[in-house]
Amino acid sequence: MKHHFHGILLSMVCVLTGCSCVHPAAQNGKMAINANQQETTLIYRQPVQPLRWSKVIIEPVSWQATTPCHHITAERQTLLRFHLENALTRELKGNDPHGPVLRIQTAITDVKPVSTLLNATTAALILVPVQSGGSAIRLTATDTATNRLYLDVSLADNAGLYDLSGHFAEWAHSETTIDRIAQRTRTLLEKNDGSH
Repeated sequence: MKHHFHGILLSMVCVLTGCSCVHPAAQNGKMAINANQQETTLIYRQPVQPLRWSKVIIEPVSWQATTPCHHITAERQTLLRFHLENALTRELKGNDPHGPVLRIQTAITDVKPVSTLLNATTAALILVPVQSGGSAIRLTATDTATNRLYLDVSLADNAGLYDLSGHFAEWAHSETTIDRIAQRTRTLLEKNDGSH
């Protein structure tokens, strides 16, 4: 009887895992989330120029994610877009009062929620949740006065096992990785010494 119980539970895990969507590493020229990726992935579309800025104008985030395996409501899309706007506003405060004003244009290109049922089941069986969430964006930074392009990147991030609480909330990993992408964006903008 005990063996039958474990067999049933393992079958449930296999079915749930089989239903989970695996996102490709690249999709129609944009960065998407790789299921095995644990670190932020960066693709440069244009060379990064040295940059310091006085303030930023963050335009409304657009939604370009196509996630056929996950139904994402209009309300959830709005919440994730606002989350990215707020994260960028928080991270991209000006660092030079005499620097240019930057226009930041962004689009969410991919999101991956987690299956709380799958993670609860695997945590009960093998003590480890098996599915992590993530997100990906496309971002450009231009000078509002000259329209000069400073940064054009695609960034993606997947949560890891260390993001423990997020394994049991459907969208927590997407929000956490958006925050990390916003932090990474500031690092990219500040990585040069500003002499150009």
